Amino acid sequence: GGPLKIAESIVQLIEKWGGKVLVRATVQSILIDDKNWACGVVVNGRHILAKSIVSSVGAPATLTKLIPESHRSLVSRHIDMMKDPDIASNISLQTMFVGIDDPEGSLKLPKSNSWIHHSWDH
Repeated sequence: GGPLKIAESIVQLIEKWGGKVLVRATVQSILIDDKNWACGVVVNGRHILAKSIVSSVGAPATLTKLIPESHRSLVSRHIDMMKDPDIASNISLQTMFVGIDDPEGSLKLPKSNSWIHHSWDH
């Protein structure tokens, strides 16, 4: 179980629909076509074309390191927004899956998901 199973099932689904998942493959840049749409990636000097691209390195690295400098003006508004300390893209999310063995319900826990944020500064 655990998060690894979630990732594995997502990979299976992507591959079922004809997609390809690369792991431990450093992307040098995102390819941009003549209509200014992302159309693939460069991995180890090899151009890999794709209809959809998912970046897991976060917005700052994706926009400032993977978008070629020649096309960075296309995302300059987003880059500028990340410089604003009030909305800076440095918030992380942690997901925790907890399984509790309480067949009698003695803990009286709600059967729901909980999203707990003690303030907007979290």
